[in-house]
Amino acid sequence: MQYLTPSGLTDQPPSSDPKPPHDSQSSNPERHAGGTPLSDVSATAVDVSQIADWLRQLVAPDQVIELLAVGVPIPGLNQPGRRAGFFDYGHLDDMARHAVELSGNAQGIYFSINPLNPSILSRCSNRIDAPHRGGLASDEDVLRRR
Repeated sequence: MQYLTPSGLTDQPPSSDPKPPHDSQSSNPERHAGGTPLSDVSATAVDVSQIADWLRQLVAPDQVIELLAVGVPIPGLNQPGRRAGFFDYGHLDDMARHAVELSGNAQGIYFSINPLNPSILSRCSNRIDAPHRGGLASDEDVLRRR
């Protein structure tokens, strides 16, 4: 089992020490409705297998979906890029692991809930890579809308 912590992936479960309470009466605009400063909201430990289990609740056994990470720093480039791949049901654990690994650096991680044509796996099967032009899923690749 792997966990995501602010310092990266680890095999150690997260500490169960509670965060200190925050003054919810503050007029600080950097606070969300619950009163916790947004700067104190950090990535909590995430169990990769739990993410995969959540994906299994949304993805049918015969379904192929896309994982897309945007705003990923690319060595040698001055601007962030994208990483993407296509995953079948049997590789949702791999998809969850990739998503967690990318989440520390990406501006956003997304997946398609709409089933894609399984032939799309030929573009980047059960792994992630920098997509080439036309390498991401398009409307023509969607089998049906959910």
